[in-house]
Amino acid sequence: MAQSGWAPDFGPATPHPTAGASVVGARMPLIAYNINLDTDRLDVAKRIATAIRMSSGGLRFVKAMGIALEDRRIVQVSTNLTNSRRRRCSGCSIW
Repeated sequence: MAQSGWAPDFGPATPHPTAGASVVGARMPLIAYNINLDTDRLDVAKRIATAIRMSSGGLRFVKAMGIALEDRRIVQVSTNLTNSRRRRCSGCSIW
């Protein structure tokens, strides 16, 4: 709270003497989109997730991982679209 970047939006700029202070952050909403595959091969789901997620050179604002749904004997590509306002995808036709 002593640094200008931590100044509160309202209220005093010093912690309460007995209760302290709370910091609350917020982010833009994300969209969760899960795709169930008609297979139990986890390697397939992981390869798809690797191909589409941004950190592996895939689509911007996409986080993805392959997971097994063992009770259903299938796998899933679980994705999060982290910025729904930025939809343009250079070089692809899905958006």
